[in-house]
Amino acid sequence: MKIKTKLNYSMSGYGQLNKDKTYNAVIATNQPDYEVEGKIFVEANDDLQIELLLKRGEYEIIKE
Repeated sequence: MKIKTKLNYSMSGYGQLNKDKTYNAVIATNQPDYEVEGKIFVEANDDLQIELLLKRGEYEIIKE
């Protein structure tokens, strides 16, 4: 899926996510309550070297 974050996120030493950019993400099926809490992993990309776990309300789905 494609998402946009609602805020900018920065991870010291790993990079950042910009709320004005679109990122690939996957449903975080390995996390407890992932369906109830709408948990996703933003995939590693040019802006961020690691995956980042977000919950519903912290992102907007652009394309499923």
